[in-house]
Amino acid sequence: MDTLADEASPEKIAKVTKELGCRSVAYTYNDPVIFMAYAIDVARECRKHDTDVWLEITTLLIPGLNDSDQEVEEMAPWVVANLGPDVPWHFTAFYPAWKMLDRSPTPVSTLTRTREISMKSGVRYAYTGNVSDETGGSTYCHQCGKKLIGRNSYLITEWHLTEDNLCKACTTPCAGVFEVSPGTWGIKHLPVRMNLDSSVENKATIASC
Repeated sequence: MDTLADEASPEKIAKVTKELGCRSVAYTYNDPVIFMAYAIDVARECRKHDTDVWLEITTLLIPGLNDSDQEVEEMAPWVVANLGPDVPWHFTAFYPAWKMLDRSPTPVSTLTRTREISMKSGVRYAYTGNVSDETGGSTYCHQCGKKLIGRNSYLITEWHLTEDNLCKACTTPCAGVFEVSPGTWGIKHLPVRMNLDSSVENKATIASC
């Protein structure tokens, strides 16, 4: 982490992101609390060329620790009341690794059940993640139920939004930040050299989704 932070400074990340035309910067497969100060500094640098903020929530469901129905039933109303029903909520699967090998992977059924509980509480856009689940990974119109954006991992399988983010079936607005039409990135990882002058090639992986 220290080596990465030295080579990939917040200023450099923001600069390279803009040069490559990336719309966002994301940290995945780790808890940002571990490197909170670094993540905040990167966010501040990135905001200097993009002042619009779109908030989404991700909850890693770990079997036996935070995957009970009661926890979601108590948290979902708070999310709706304090953050609003349009804030997307991602429930992602845990996989045992490194120092936490005493827990089994999160069953897909747990993710599905948790997603359903949150939606019954008023969350309009709830998703399952870190598993192969097109139903749980897609976006639906909260008014008529039409599938607006079909997703299978990083692949876009369906697109039923108008250019101004309305459901094509009933014209209900879909909350979010979208392109005018779907991209064709697919499952693509591109290595990005952060320091062209260094003899050591330091790479960050960017996944378009």
